[in-house]
This record gives sequence, C-alpha cells and structure tokens, in this order.
Amino acid sequence: MRTAEREAKMRELETTRINGVAIIDRLQILDEVNRYAWAWDSGDIEEYLDCYAEDGALEHPTKDGKPGYHTGRDAVRAAILANMEARPTNAYGLQHHFGSPRLEPDGDDVIVNAYCAVLRHEFHRTYWPSGPSFRIGTWHCRYTRTAAGWRIKVLSVKMWTDTAFNSGIAIQDRKPGMVGTGTPFG
Repeated sequence: MRTAEREAKMRELETTRINGVAIIDRLQILDEVNRYAWAWDSGDIEEYLDCYAEDGALEHPTKDGKPGYHTGRDAVRAAILANMEARPTNAYGLQHHFGSPRLEPDGDDVIVNAYCAVLRHEFHRTYWPSGPSFRIGTWHCRYTRTAAGWRIKVLSVKMWTDTAFNSGIAIQDRKPGMVGTGTPFG
C-alpha cells in the first residue's frame, strides 16, 4: 500500500465514528481494557498502575463489603498491592473477562460499560473461600486521553454476584438503577 493510501486509511479511522467514538479511539481503548485485565491477572503492579491517569481513581468494594475509593496512582497502589503480593498464597489462577463493552463519548472522555466475570482458583487462600470462585458484575470506566494515550480516569467496579459471599446465583429481581444495571457516570 502506498503512503498516500495509508494516510487516507488512517484519516478514515480517525474520523469515522461508531456511536460517537472514532474507530481508532475505540480500538485503542479496547486494547487498554485488555491491558488492564492482563496486568491485574498477572500481578504486574507497574503495568496495572500505568493503565491509570496520574490522578486516576479506583472505586472497588473492599473484602468486608465497604466501598473503597482511591484517587491517584499512589492510593491505587496502596489499595491493591497487598492483593497482588499475596497472589502466591491466595489465588493460583485469576482471569478477568469483559463482555459486551459499550463505548460512549462524554465530552473529551469515553465511558466504557461492560459486564465482568472473574474466575479464581484459590486453593491456598487462608480466608473465605477456599477453592474455585466465580464473581460477576459490571465494570464502568471513564477513559481520558493523556500524553501516554488513553488512561483510566475513574474505574468503578460493581460486583453483584459473588460465590465468596454465598450468593452464587444472579440477583433475580434487579430493577432499573439497582446494582449491576446502571452506570455511575450517567
């Protein structure tokens, strides 16, 4: 392909939009979602933190069910480092799977809403549960463009079933706005 043809194709990717998000941005953001999963699941703390903007925030329920909100890479590191360091004794295998991601523009940012399934194999865990567990919920992320590329501005995780809490079936009666149905950004 000649240079002029390549440049024309790139302009097309930069200007053609699907649901208001340029194709090139959509591809880059979805790649960042996958990078996030691989970094978290492999326990690569530096790669995980690089998924966030410098002032990015993580909202994720704590083990005791309380909300956890951590702003800035240092706070996010403090919130999750113990989990990653304990991987050899609490999670033999860990996989995040994101399904049906929906990308929507919000000003200069892009919101990603997706379903999330987390598979864990926890034979060595010293607290609940011991053995395999399966968690599902929703994953809501505001991506912002930085000098380094698209990064997480705010990530909000909403777990709505969790075999660790003996609620291993989907919540049957979810009305609009209940856990797993809404988005924290809209």
